[in-house]
Amino acid sequence: MNNTELNKKLKKLARLATKAIKLRAKTKGAHDGKFLQAIFQDKAYKDADLMLKVEMLAKIYSVARIIGTTKDEIKNEELRNNLRNILEDPKTTTLFSEYQKDNYEIKEPLKEILLDTTCGSREKDGKTNTIISLLSKYGYYITNFQFPIYDNFARDGITKLFKQKEFKELLKTSRPHIELGSSLVFFYKYGTLLKACTYLPRKRRIDALDAFFWLYGVMKATQTHEGANKTFWWSGTCGYVGDKKFRDWYDAVQEFMGEKQS
Repeated sequence: MNNTELNKKLKKLARLATKAIKLRAKTKGAHDGKFLQAIFQDKAYKDADLMLKVEMLAKIYSVARIIGTTKDEIKNEELRNNLRNILEDPKTTTLFSEYQKDNYEIKEPLKEILLDTTCGSREKDGKTNTIISLLSKYGYYITNFQFPIYDNFARDGITKLFKQKEFKELLKTSRPHIELGSSLVFFYKYGTLLKACTYLPRKRRIDALDAFFWLYGVMKATQTHEGANKTFWWSGTCGYVGDKKFRDWYDAVQEFMGEKQS
């Protein structure tokens, strides 16, 4: 593996991710994030009901149907209580917190929580929805940004990144023994990237990459979403992204991702 070329890529990624944090701070998503950080971290909310906090988290991220926040959506109260029991268990918080301390690796107990926890409405075939996306967001806030968010933007960004030869080679050095197609492939790729991103401070590393993948996904959506306004793109989490600074950043990211020539 050409370490020189990889290091150049990692340095560029660090610069783009650091800039993404600053740009994200200008969006409505940043205000939502600060609110969620407060309810999960501030002492003033320490005694608030945990499931109410999770419901707020689910609504802001538009996944409220997963846990069922209305009478019609609560299809199985037993599943909902099961989620409460898992999240209220102090061991769950510890498992999420240990992700960074364990060198960004998903250990077996956390793997079971992420892959096996079910809640919300039942599918037609009788199976229940797993809620790995919601749980990852819970882990992100409960650890104060020390666990990666698993969502479409992050998954698409990680997939795109690891198609580049430098990152393909990096993945070969730590290829996980997991089933093809498993949701955990995302976390192993993300963990591999986090270990390599030494140009980002360790405490800010996950948050910086989250900002990078989120903003990259938002900007990409303005180009590909049918009917999207090219100057403004608004939803519950995105906000204004038409400023020239956003456009210049996105141009640089497209070049970094191999989507356009310099």
